[in-house]
Amino acid sequence: MKVTKGLITASLIVSLGMANLAVPVISAHAATVEFENNYKSVISHSLNDLKGYTGKKNIKGLMTKLATPASWKAAGYKAAEAKVIAADFANQTYKVEALLTKMMNNEDLHFKVILLKTGYVKAEFGLESYGNAGSEIPGTELPGTSEPGEETPGTELPAETTGIKQLEIELDYKQGDVELQYQVNSNGTVKAQYQNKLDRVQLQGAQAEAKLNEVLAGIDFKTASQSDIVAHILTKLNLGSDYKQFQFQGQFTDNTKVKFKLK
Repeated sequence: MKVTKGLITASLIVSLGMANLAVPVISAHAATVEFENNYKSVISHSLNDLKGYTGKKNIKGLMTKLATPASWKAAGYKAAEAKVIAADFANQTYKVEALLTKMMNNEDLHFKVILLKTGYVKAEFGLESYGNAGSEIPGTELPGTSEPGEETPGTELPAETTGIKQLEIELDYKQGDVELQYQVNSNGTVKAQYQNKLDRVQLQGAQAEAKLNEVLAGIDFKTASQSDIVAHILTKLNLGSDYKQFQFQGQFTDNTKVKFKLK
């Protein structure tokens, strides 16, 4: 992330060996870096911060401006990150408006942006309170599909930024099945599983996530055709086209879905 003047203090502390520790670094009238590494950043912005980025003071003005990449670039995010945050902000109108309304009534609340930088980039939003030693406000996370399981940092980002929420792929062959599951939880962590009965390979946690990130790279599943998706999966997994059945189901952060079954 590009560091703005308001983030210099926090970034210096993070750079001194604390990049992987979720230790809040609070600076008056500046964004608060709670956590930042190569895979995810969690940064909270005060109401004054948001007004400064946008030049707006009321909720309507903030809603309009924060749905544009320019405001998040002003906050210090890279252009690609700002574009993702703005798009996800615009897709969650009712939620973010409720968060901003709470902030207007309580100056201790900060607008929290959780930016996932693994797999497909996505942003989640919540509130953080610094009136009581810094605590997350219950109920401010997006309703997600979190389930118990290993949640680990992933690998480098693919070029695409379409937000995947959940992905399930299953290929049935005469000799065995191949199954992939990829889920991005509301807190930005990823749960992944990969099973290939043809090669007797079963991966979970970080290994599965790394494997699936390879599969995710190079295609936008939300806009690609069925034939392109099939060809992409077969190529990435080095599988033959003699499958008995190919099932694909994807759910995205804008609530769109792609689902098909081929035999």
